[in-house]
Amino acid sequence: MEIRKAQENDLIEVLYLIGRSKQDLRDNELYHWNSTYTSRELVREDVFNGNTYILLENKVIVGTVTLYEKNHNDVYANVEFLPEKFMILRRLVVFSTFQQKGYASALLKHATDLASEQKFDSIITEAYYKNERYIEALKKNGFNEAGKISLPPQELVFDCFEKKLN
Repeated sequence: MEIRKAQENDLIEVLYLIGRSKQDLRDNELYHWNSTYTSRELVREDVFNGNTYILLENKVIVGTVTLYEKNHNDVYANVEFLPEKFMILRRLVVFSTFQQKGYASALLKHATDLASEQKFDSIITEAYYKNERYIEALKKNGFNEAGKISLPPQELVFDCFEKKLN
């Protein structure tokens, strides 16, 4: 298993992985990943800016996660419980046939290690309340519920999770 930053030549596979995950969510009646959140342009920008990481098993991309080192779009601007310096974790995906094998935990650990090395106070992420598997993975990996947040454009309410570091 290897985790590294996604490169330009990984973009098609990352987009495919996110698209399959989006379909899997819809198949399970979870409709919170909209076209803006998973748009080709946003994913491309994240890969080019070095925010996206991929997990490879036998040279095949089986998972991805995007990490932001700042409040990149101000969705957390009015959230009171946040520490001063936090990393944002988004779009954690493991290909469905590779789920339940520890890959999500490996990506969460990688994010935690990066955030700790860079002296962040915590990692913040959000989870749609019906996405029980993701919430379970977050809790298993030391994330605690920290409040609620509404994310545009769909205005759904998400549970916010935080893992305190340092």
